[in-house]
Amino acid sequence: IIDEDGRLVAQALVTVHPEGKPNQLWPPARTDEHGHFILTDVPMGDYVLQAHAGGLLVKHIITMPGSSTLQVDLSLHKPLDK
Repeated sequence: IIDEDGRLVAQALVTVHPEGKPNQLWPPARTDEHGHFILTDVPMGDYVLQAHAGGLLVKHIITMPGSSTLQVDLSLHKPLDK
């Protein structure tokens, strides 16, 4: 995970839940000093992956293809005012 300026983001909180089921959160993760995170044992399906740190966030839809590794590159940004 990087920020708007391309810097690595340590300690960002990363959550994931099945698409359409925001109350079914998977155990969250934090990014390491290199902006990397790992969520394990996520079953096949469509999910909403969200990360935030300070006032920056990102929300991204992912599809887990089954028992494999999925690499996702994310960039945090300031939320848009509604």
